[in-house]
Formats: sequence, C-alpha cells, structure tokens
Amino acid sequence: LYISETTQYFQRRRILHAAFDGRSTGRLLRYTKGEGVKVVVEDIYMPNGLTLSHDKQHILVVSGVQIGRYSLEWKQMEREPFVNVMAGTGDNIDAKAHLPDGKKMNCYWAGYGSRFAKPFTLLKTLSEKPLLKSILCALVNYQTIIENIPKFSALAVYGEDGKLIDVYQDNNVIAPWLSEAEVFGEYLYLASWYNPFLARVKIDY
Repeated sequence: LYISETTQYFQRRRILHAAFDGRSTGRLLRYTKGEGVKVVVEDIYMPNGLTLSHDKQHILVVSGVQIGRYSLEWKQMEREPFVNVMAGTGDNIDAKAHLPDGKKMNCYWAGYGSRFAKPFTLLKTLSEKPLLKSILCALVNYQTIIENIPKFSALAVYGEDGKLIDVYQDNNVIAPWLSEAEVFGEYLYLASWYNPFLARVKIDY
C-alpha cells in the first residue's frame, strides 16, 4: 500500500500554507503487513494523489502542478515527470479504461484545484516572493486566503504517454477545487475536498 504525505510541517487542513511554504518536504510511504511503514522517497513537493500506471510499472504521483513517476522496478522517482506542467494545481489522479464520455481508452483523470496559468495566479506569484508569502500566512485569515485564490473547475484527461487529451471545464466555476470524478449512469459526479456538496454533470453520449 502506497501513501502520500504532503508535508511534514502542516496539518492537512492547512494545505495552502504548505503550498505557500514552497519547501519540498513531502514523502512517499509504503506499508506492508510484515515491515509496517517505510519511507521510499523524500523531498517531494506536495505529493497528493496516487495511482498505479496501466502497465503496472509505476506509481504516478501528483506533485503540485506536476505528475511524477515512481518506478516500482528501480524503487526511485524518475528524473523526467510524467506531466511536466499542468494548467491547475493537481489533487487526485485515477487510472481509467475510458474517457468521461464512455469511449474506451486507457487514460488518467486528474482533478484541478486552483488555477496555475496566466494572466495571474496567487500561488505562482507568492512562490516568487517569500517575504510576502510569510506575512500573508501569518496575518490573513485562512478562509480569506482560500476565497481569494483564483478558482478552477476542471477535470483533465491524460493519455498513457502523459500527453493531455482533453480538459472538461466549467467556466462558471460552480464546483471549484475538484478532487476526482466518477461516472454513474448518465452522470459524471465531481467530488471536492472543499465543497459541501457533490456536483454532477449529465453526460452527452
């Protein structure tokens, strides 16, 4: 069983403080019944969602705006990321055998949290200004910080080669901070770590 530890300095409910902090203090852990918990990779920037690759040779690790790749054969993170830069901050990732519209295809679904693209993003701006970042975290209410980060309501689909296939986006941002999605019947259900509701979209087959 593989588990991600996003940061060693902040609790999960203070995840944005970890993002502003900017240090790579996350870890990839492995649990086995015989050996218990062991650290297999250290110094990862905000590792979050994990999934086994379709070829069963790698664990894909969402890390900030990247998706890294841990080799099960070589027991280490590969130098080249699976996805170098996503348009939003990643949350969970799931290996799927079909696209959201039902078309059969091995792919990966990744939920986007906040925006990480032009013209402006708070996370990127603060990452370049450590003093301002420290002042903001110390003086501004946490809920206020969340409310002022540019929201993103999007589900990205990547191919087995890491190339972007499509982005399913709600421009009205009714359901931001998406974590993952599942298809049940004729609807695509959208889950979030932040929203107090479960959103759904009718699929147009």
